Amino acid sequence: MSSEELFRVLHFLALFYMMFGLGGVIVPLYRGYRTEDLARKAQSFDDALSAHQTALLPGTIFVGVTGVILAGDLGLNIITTGWLVTLEAIYLVVLLVCIPLLATGLRKVHLEALAAAKAGRMTEGLEEALRDNVALVFSLAIVFLIAPMVYLAVFRPY
Repeated sequence: MSSEELFRVLHFLALFYMMFGLGGVIVPLYRGYRTEDLARKAQSFDDALSAHQTALLPGTIFVGVTGVILAGDLGLNIITTGWLVTLEAIYLVVLLVCIPLLATGLRKVHLEALAAAKAGRMTEGLEEALRDNVALVFSLAIVFLIAPMVYLAVFRPY
């Protein structure tokens, strides 16, 4: 197995791990927004935060590392190849903007849900955190940014 084949496999596995983490965030996050049971709401946000920390963030970092190594192995210039620079820019938006803001929104709604579950009633803080929709917005932003990244990597348009 050549180094190119090895890093293609590792990059592919990293992509699956990242998508596993994204699904692990979105499904319980949506469940947490939809349920009325405060204990279940708190548990759902806890599950989403856990998936973010254990799969989405490390998977995204692993995608970037294996992608840069694979590009170098393929002989691509990561500074002058147009489609690759665009791909890198979108990736950096996901890594440096979307994922940290998603984490911030998740932590806020998780803490407020725990406080509401402890109080046994819907609190004003939880209502405000749910209205903010920060976690939903940035998790969906990641989903919608994946399509142009895949397009650029597969078709290499310029």
